[in-house]
Amino acid sequence: MIEFHDLSVGYRNLVTFEHFTATIQAGDLVAIIGNNGSGKTTFLKTISGLIKPLSGRIKYFTNLNIAYLAQDNQIDRTFPADVRDLIRIGLWSQYGLFKRHSKANHIIDDALSAVGLENYAYKPLQILSGGQWQRALFARVIVQNANIILLDEPFSGVDQQTRYDLLKIIKNWQLQGRTILMVHHEMELMRSFFSKTILFKDKKIIFGETEKIWSRYVTSSHAYQENLKNVDTLKFMSSKVEC
Repeated sequence: MIEFHDLSVGYRNLVTFEHFTATIQAGDLVAIIGNNGSGKTTFLKTISGLIKPLSGRIKYFTNLNIAYLAQDNQIDRTFPADVRDLIRIGLWSQYGLFKRHSKANHIIDDALSAVGLENYAYKPLQILSGGQWQRALFARVIVQNANIILLDEPFSGVDQQTRYDLLKIIKNWQLQGRTILMVHHEMELMRSFFSKTILFKDKKIIFGETEKIWSRYVTSSHAYQENLKNVDTLKFMSSKVEC
């Protein structure tokens, strides 16, 4: 479980959002949506500890183990390594980066199998397609065995089969009681797959059950854009709206 109390987030004097209070339960599958630049990535980085909150606090009710999968454009694919090396990075806190350990090798083998890359273990990263690259990144998340998983637009540039396979992995994480927060831009996916949603707009956050947010703010693609424009005119008791 993650508890946000009066949280304000941003960079130095640039405030992304303010006074967010909410609780995300263990096993929640949460979509994060909003216009570009509205603060979605900053929010994930704050949860992961890469950025400190401007004010307020985040409380974790489990042993802290967070896996953060950044946007593809934030990861260097030209680094001279193979797929197995990339996945091994997810185990560095347990086994180190350079030691070869039999248990670590088995964990990596299992992760390769889970994402369908058994035959790509020793392939250089540069030759991977968009879908294969994202599968490799998911394998790195798998080996971390995290109880909180943060995904920033993981389906950007992937084929439909990869998208389907990765969604199955995400659903399995949820069934295991892990908490998943995922940034994406697909409205129908939000409605069909995620039980809860966080909507960002101009320093305000709407948080609640997906169906209720859908019916109030996202009834169509056009209505979605119009509602984003109109969020400023809504009167909130706080930055959080309980749906």
